[in-house]
Amino acid sequence: MDAVGIVAGSGRLPFVAAEEARAQGRRVVAVGIRGETDPLLADAVDAFHWVRLGQLGAVVKNLRREGVAEALLLGKVQITHLFSGIRPDLLGARVLFRAKDLRGDSVLEAMVETLEDEGIRILETPRFLGPLVVRAGLLTRRAASEQERSDIALGREVARQIAGLRIGQTVVVKRGTIVAVESVEGTDAAIRRGGELGRG
Repeated sequence: MDAVGIVAGSGRLPFVAAEEARAQGRRVVAVGIRGETDPLLADAVDAFHWVRLGQLGAVVKNLRREGVAEALLLGKVQITHLFSGIRPDLLGARVLFRAKDLRGDSVLEAMVETLEDEGIRILETPRFLGPLVVRAGLLTRRAASEQERSDIALGREVARQIAGLRIGQTVVVKRGTIVAVESVEGTDAAIRRGGELGRG
């Protein structure tokens, strides 16, 4: 049985991917980040190992020991932890040196390149997130109103611009007004903030 690794942050995505990978007949090995990963993930996989944030060498060592050559990077890791004195190992330091800056996408890109240099191929996530992949078409009980379609168009345009600036990817719009834009706080917090502000 081919093994697949999951380097897991917080949230449900690592659980969904583990279930889907097992349904595909794969042995699942997860590496959890202390303070980020839900400990219950250990019960949803075939093998589980803990590492500290920045300990990429330990990630590679555990995956190799388990015979893993392919892995997924899933779940949220608070980028603000990079400002709070993490102690990376040699491979983790290489990621930080390689990253253009400390923006989430820069660090993630450097991490992928470093893992692949170490012989761990990073897989595309959609094939392991089947139930969560959004299909084309109407997803709600009713179609969007004309005002809502206008808000969606505005939000899409602003989201493209902020993504291009590598600020975030979420925008909350109400009646033609930008209510919230995602930054370092993350998607969930931006949506909550937008909802609170939009209620007035």
